[in-house]
Amino acid sequence: MNLKLFIAGSCVAVSAMLFAQEQRLSEAAEYGNMPKDWELKKTCGRDFHSQFDFYLKQIQLSPPVYTGALLPDYLTPSASQPENIRKLAAMDCFRNVQYRFILREEEQADGSYTFPLEKLPLELKCTRGKPFTVELLSRPGLARIYYLAKFKHNKEAYRKWLAEHPEFRGFNTCEWGNDALLLHQKQRQKGILPGSSNFAITQADIDRLVTEKYPKPANRDEHVSGLLRTTFDRILEYGFDDSARLSIGEGHWCIGHLAAYWGAGGIGIETTRNYVFWQNQMMFCRGAARQFDIPWFWYVASYFEGFDSKGKRTSEGSLFSEDHPRLKWHGPDYGISLSSIKRAYYMVWLSGASVVEREAVENCFFLHLPPPEKQGLSEEGKMYVDFYRLTKNHPDRGIPYTPVALLAPANRGYCRFGGKAFTTYDYTQPDFMLDAVMSTILDYPNNRVLEKMRNGVECVMANQPYGDIFDAVTPDFEKQDSFRRALPNYKAAILIGDYGRNPGMAKILVDYVKNGGTLILNICQLNEDFPADFAGLRPTGKSVAKGCYTMDEVTLTGAKSIRTAPDGTILFAKNRYGKGSVIVGMQRWLTPWYGNDKEGQEAALRDTALGKPVRFPEIEWLMKELSRELLPVSVEGNIQYGLNRTKDGWLLYLINNSGVTKFADKPQRLDPKGQSVRIDVSRIASSDIFELLTEKKIEVRNGMIEVNVPSGDVRILKIR
Repeated sequence: MNLKLFIAGSCVAVSAMLFAQEQRLSEAAEYGNMPKDWELKKTCGRDFHSQFDFYLKQIQLSPPVYTGALLPDYLTPSASQPENIRKLAAMDCFRNVQYRFILREEEQADGSYTFPLEKLPLELKCTRGKPFTVELLSRPGLARIYYLAKFKHNKEAYRKWLAEHPEFRGFNTCEWGNDALLLHQKQRQKGILPGSSNFAITQADIDRLVTEKYPKPANRDEHVSGLLRTTFDRILEYGFDDSARLSIGEGHWCIGHLAAYWGAGGIGIETTRNYVFWQNQMMFCRGAARQFDIPWFWYVASYFEGFDSKGKRTSEGSLFSEDHPRLKWHGPDYGISLSSIKRAYYMVWLSGASVVEREAVENCFFLHLPPPEKQGLSEEGKMYVDFYRLTKNHPDRGIPYTPVALLAPANRGYCRFGGKAFTTYDYTQPDFMLDAVMSTILDYPNNRVLEKMRNGVECVMANQPYGDIFDAVTPDFEKQDSFRRALPNYKAAILIGDYGRNPGMAKILVDYVKNGGTLILNICQLNEDFPADFAGLRPTGKSVAKGCYTMDEVTLTGAKSIRTAPDGTILFAKNRYGKGSVIVGMQRWLTPWYGNDKEGQEAALRDTALGKPVRFPEIEWLMKELSRELLPVSVEGNIQYGLNRTKDGWLLYLINNSGVTKFADKPQRLDPKGQSVRIDVSRIASSDIFELLTEKKIEVRNGMIEVNVPSGDVRILKIR
């Protein structure tokens, strides 16, 4: 197989302007033009909360975990504790939080189950008036309850309880996409079979459940409509059938759009592991939350799964030390690096999430050194204190400016590292297109290379050249009200995937362009659903091979070529339609063609998700033009960056994800050099720029500023 790619480095941009110059500058400049739908949701007067777990009884562990005293006065009055404990418990960063109570099911007289909400200790002074959520702790690990128990709730009593607790934000759960697969994954079933717990089920139970309720899907559509929908409905059953108060998260599949479509009142992500990029999850979850006008949360876990310093792949990610005793799975120096946790916290805040929750917070923020008099903050705890103070001192975090919508099919989801849908189903050329777009946005060829990971290079967030300007939006739900409302909020939209004939979706896309939007699609996506003059071109029926790419030849009937190959072959054409534009790429799916057979699919997978990533020159060109034209600043340097529109200006954040070495068996090591970044702010016309973390004013010279961002660190510029 000839895998030589068509390199378009010498291609000619006939007219690289995708948008009108005056449109770009005026629309980016006005705070009032930020979409109303994007305004941040407030609870108890605030749009951002840190959430901590609280258990219903003191956990006896060695070394001791001072849950009740440190998270404050919940189980044990702090007055009875040593002075250092009292001082920690009095800190506002541990008192001014959102509570998450862990609640187990309770069997009723008729053998059914419910959750005893009335037993929550909300009468305590420390909890009164504070927002709280409840996790209903029936998970697949408690298989007999999760799969077999009948739940019956007193709905009248529940409505009365709601009226008495206006601070209740909802029922909270996570990993529902992984939970759905448990009955079909032999390697995980040992965790629910006899011997695993008092709530185990038998192999006969598993076989019956698979036959009657959770059949193995034949394709991705059945995976969604059968397996995922059944799991969602079961979780909703636990939550008193109150979908508006169900906040449901996942850690792997980017399927929040499905939960939102089925009525969930909130969605979220769990970020962890040392070899996947969390920005993938952020783009999909935030886009879905905006599409359905609901809040979203971010759960920061510790799980490592990478390499140790001897080259062994491991999930332990542990660094045991006599100076830092703690539980096996959590605590100072366990798992992913402290740097990555810090960057995650700031990214949560800046990305518009409503809630951040740290896994096993009581173990991670405190040292737990016996005796209690030695108790203190861990380095992570100190980081959290600094983070809390910054967010308190600067409450206007602004609205994330993401002018580009990535339109991805409902039945695709996106595994955090790409590849087959739900890692199972046939890998098609449209799947390859989604992977190629994500690989380009996050610069997989530079950032996600196996050899780097073997050498301890951390791969959790990615420096990339285009900025955090993307949300993922779903265009093809059967009911399309949410898509019709959400799409006009974006300046540009890129159609990704194969939708076949879908007149309803096409009508929304056509109206979007008529009213001023810019739609970018692929020649394979044009069909009879679109007006004949929509794209301003007509396929000739002929194609030409360019390396591994297949190009469709077209006749322009109104569109103009904006990018051509050296031999004159049109690569992209732009057509004005109504107040907006249609841009069509002529490379089929904008990706190389290796064939639909198994060998071809494996070759495509190697180029993005599971091997050594390659570059996609035409997608790179497209992303570069979108970034250049839609952002009011220009950023030069190896950095992750993004913009938030505040009431009086902008926040420009710079996150340096490079220079962090983290092996499973060693503490993090940071490169002392950092990254120098040059930023052109001349279009904002501001001379007042202040960096929030260092509290230093930044000098502007001829519309340019320079900032050094230390390795694994963050800088946030307030521009007024």
